[in-house]
Amino acid sequence: MSMIRTISLSCLLAGASLAAVEPELRMGPTEAVVDSEFLSNYVYEGALRTDATTWHNSGRIRYFDFGAQIDVYTALESDRARNLDSFDFVETRLRADYLFEIEGIAQILPNIRYQYFPEWDDYIDEPLWLGVEGWYLLPVEGLELGGSVNYDAMDEHGWYADFGMRQLLQMAPLDLQAWQLVTGGDSDYHRFTSGGDDSGLAALRLGAVATMPLPWEDCYATMRGELSYWLQDADRDAAPNNSEFTIGIGFEWRPEL
Repeated sequence: MSMIRTISLSCLLAGASLAAVEPELRMGPTEAVVDSEFLSNYVYEGALRTDATTWHNSGRIRYFDFGAQIDVYTALESDRARNLDSFDFVETRLRADYLFEIEGIAQILPNIRYQYFPEWDDYIDEPLWLGVEGWYLLPVEGLELGGSVNYDAMDEHGWYADFGMRQLLQMAPLDLQAWQLVTGGDSDYHRFTSGGDDSGLAALRLGAVATMPLPWEDCYATMRGELSYWLQDADRDAAPNNSEFTIGIGFEWRPEL
């Protein structure tokens, strides 16, 4: 059976892994997903956290609209520029949310997210993001608009918002998804991501993922790519590169609950 059963908000639950507005699809009201993927690098909200090949492991579960997720990013090779050795943990991220849904029209997900950087905890304060995310289903099948607003409750990294759209397409046996997102925030948020000292627009993210069923029940192969580009000169001057490109291949297990 195709992972994306129908292109409808009545059976999709938006939420989770890379940013506050997450392009990843979610099944509701109950869901369990375990996935593992290898990334060419690790980029968060446009910021290059490591240029090393990265192993991303994730697990998430949803039960009667309550959701929880953990993401762990591990460097598979050394990155001396960022004080990382092989198999160092780059980041661990925790998320909890709740789904409010107007069936076939919109979804709203208040959420809380915690980020921990084991190798950099001496000079990066861990944020505790409080946010609200939403998606609206347009009349065109498979096209959705989304956005979020997020604030660091630790009062270190300010606030940011993002908005954009995603497109969903089934071309058996492939399920295809693309997204276009723009992020902006205050100067504290820019310092946390690019290292720049401006405010306003931050990064543009353009990405796509293809999912294909494997011969084993509830198992899928994934291939993704994402381009991130800093929109302001101050961010481009502060960041190592004007843009970053990430490719990844992975495996998902989605057991039926």
